[in-house]
Amino acid sequence: MKKKSLSESGFERNTKRTSKREVLNVQQWFNRSATVRRRPAVEHPFRVIQRHFKHVKVGYRGPIKNTVQLHPLFALSNLWMARRMLLQEFSA
Repeated sequence: MKKKSLSESGFERNTKRTSKREVLNVQQWFNRSATVRRRPAVEHPFRVIQRHFKHVKVGYRGPIKNTVQLHPLFALSNLWMARRMLLQEFSA
């Protein structure tokens, strides 16, 4: 079975998209609401990295160097997002 490339799946999603005035049926509404719920959870770590650690533009240095640079930033963003919970544990 042949795998679909990302570009092909993008075209497929465009055909499923409804216009702004079109009323959604139940299946389309559930598909859209699942996507909307998932998006903020994925985007929040990137926002933390961009705002707090000033890592907005990425200069391409190669896959290994970029990975080495981003892993500590994501670890720090996890600590930043859990800071209130961690401070409560240490203060109690």
